[in-house]
Amino acid sequence: TQVQVIFKSSQEVNIKDMPILKCQVIEPSLGEKGEIIASIPVRVSVKAVFSKFSITPSNDINFGSLLVGSKKTRTFTIENKGEFDFKYLISKKLKDSVLTASQRQNKGNEVLKDQSKLTLGMFTIFPTFGIILPKGNQTITVDCLGEIPCKDIQDISIFISDQDPNTSKE
Repeated sequence: TQVQVIFKSSQEVNIKDMPILKCQVIEPSLGEKGEIIASIPVRVSVKAVFSKFSITPSNDINFGSLLVGSKKTRTFTIENKGEFDFKYLISKKLKDSVLTASQRQNKGNEVLKDQSKLTLGMFTIFPTFGIILPKGNQTITVDCLGEIPCKDIQDISIFISDQDPNTSKE
């Protein structure tokens, strides 16, 4: 008979070759409800981790002064420092709200259907979603097109799949 064990964790875990499960062999013909004739330790190894990443530069992207009608380009990089690939999604920052994991997934699906570029004011950001493999990175381009004299400040959110919910930042 095959036995399936399902492991689900809400925190990082690293267990190596530990006898934390027991397989009890029961002889049904002994006693009223059967009798345990053997208790076999089952060694288990499991590792659960969150996505690990860095975003550089980690704060503002400053375009400085720009001539009307001209364009400047800046970039930032999302790096996967973890063991598994992850999805990223860039969207307009939602003021005073915290999204649950399922809301983030739904938001991601909306963006995937609609656009690979995000335009906020005089800024265009691309690509706005993707998958980054372990030890890989994605360079995100931000174009600033100064069509009229003004000062423009925009905030974005960067969602990373499977990140630690206790440390996620927008």
